Amino acid sequence: MLDFDAAYAEHHTRLLAIAIDRLGCQDGADVVANVWAKAWKRRASYDPARGTVGAWPYRICRSVMIDHFRRPKLLTLHESDEPEAPDDPPDPPDLAAAISRLPDDMAVAVRTLNEAAKMLGCPTMTLHYRAQNGLRRLRKILAA
Repeated sequence: MLDFDAAYAEHHTRLLAIAIDRLGCQDGADVVANVWAKAWKRRASYDPARGTVGAWPYRICRSVMIDHFRRPKLLTLHESDEPEAPDDPPDPPDLAAAISRLPDDMAVAVRTLNEAAKMLGCPTMTLHYRAQNGLRRLRKILAA
């Protein structure tokens, strides 16, 4: 039986390093998020006779990176084409200031993941990863 959590804990950092090395930070993080999403969906089909638990996510990663290079690149939105921000109540001043100190992709990810996924045109799983990193940075900013 596959211990998915153990496989993730053991191989995530290395997969991310490989993907970022080949694709850059943004695309690498997107690819690795897709790798783990596919691995989760296919966890029941893992067959130890076909290879080790360690080799399994790397095979998925290779496939996802090949798909990444094959897919047509998305056109960049013009400023006038960007969706308008919803009229939400303002954030507390210290939180808004802390969020403004984050990189743009993390600041957006801290907000509602589904809205951010639609706005950025990437998978929600990728934004979940960015939100985790953004929240870690926010904790450090607010603790200072």
